[in-house]
Amino acid sequence: MHTWVADVKLKPVLAILLVVAIAAAAAAVLVPSLTTMPESKEASVAVTWGLLAEVVYRLTDGDVGIYQVLPPGAELHDWEPTPEALRTVQRSRMLVYLLEDLDGWGVGLARSAGVKAVKAGENLPMFIEVGDHGHTHGDVHVWLSPTNMVKIVENVAAALIQEFPEIGVKVMRNRDDYVAEIKRLDNELKTVLEPYRGRVFITQHDSFRYLAEHYGLRVLAVLGAEEEEPSAAHLAEVVETIKKEGLKVVYAEEGFTHPILNTLARDTGVKIGRLNTMEGLTLDDVRRGEGYVNVMRRNGMALVEGFG
Repeated sequence: MHTWVADVKLKPVLAILLVVAIAAAAAAVLVPSLTTMPESKEASVAVTWGLLAEVVYRLTDGDVGIYQVLPPGAELHDWEPTPEALRTVQRSRMLVYLLEDLDGWGVGLARSAGVKAVKAGENLPMFIEVGDHGHTHGDVHVWLSPTNMVKIVENVAAALIQEFPEIGVKVMRNRDDYVAEIKRLDNELKTVLEPYRGRVFITQHDSFRYLAEHYGLRVLAVLGAEEEEPSAAHLAEVVETIKKEGLKVVYAEEGFTHPILNTLARDTGVKIGRLNTMEGLTLDDVRRGEGYVNVMRRNGMALVEGFG
C-alpha cells in the first residue's frame, strides 16, 4: 500500500506543490484589501459570490470596485437578496453570476436593479447531467474542473473588456496570466493524481463530480442530491465500498461535518478528511492566499493523502 511519503515518484512533486502553496499564501499578505464597496456606477461590478469576485479582481488589478452580494456564511444556492443588496447593485455597471441553477437569483436582482446580468458559466466545455427523482439536471459545481474555470475567466474577461474598454489591454494581459496559472495547476494535479486513475473517493455531499471526471477518478456521495440522509441500502453501499476499496478517508466539506460521517468513521475506522467546494469563498479569503488555485491544490493533496 502506498503512503504519502513512500512513493518515490510522487514525493518530489508533492514537495514542490507544498512549497508553492506556502509561498503563494505568504505572498498574499502583500495584496491590497479586496473588500471594496462601489461608490460610483462609473467603475464598479457586482458579483453574486466570492469566486467571481476573485476573477474580477484578478482581471482588473482592482481598478474597478467589486461588490460581493452574498454575505459571508450565507447559503449560495437559495439566498434571497435584501433591499440593501439591491441598492448597492443599482450603483454597479453590471452583475456577474455563474449559473441559473446555482446563483440564478442574481438574474432577478440585476433586473430589479436595472443593470446588465453577465453569465460567467456560458458555454462551458464540460457539463455533467445528474438524474434525480425522474428528471435530469446539471451539476452546478462546474468550477471544480480547471478546464471550466478557464472558460469562466475568459467569459468574465470578455464582459469586462466590453464594459470597461479603457482597461481592456490590462484585462487581456491578466486573463492570459490567470489562465496560464490555472493550466499550470491542472498539470500539477494531473501529475499527482494520475497514479490513482480509476480509484473512488467518498464525499459527504455530491459536489465533486467535475473534479473526479476531470482527473479520471470516481466519486460516491454519502448524502442524497438534496443533502438528505442516505437510505439504508445506500449507506450499506458506502460501507461496502470503503471495505472493498480499502479506503482510509472519507471527505467532509470545509466548515461542516455531517453527523453521519462521524458514525461512518466510528464504525469503519476511516478518518475524516476535508475537500473545499469554495462556495463560501470571500474576498478576504483571497487576500489571505485562499483563492482558487491554492484551494484546488490542497484538494488534490487531500485526495492523494487519502489514496496513499
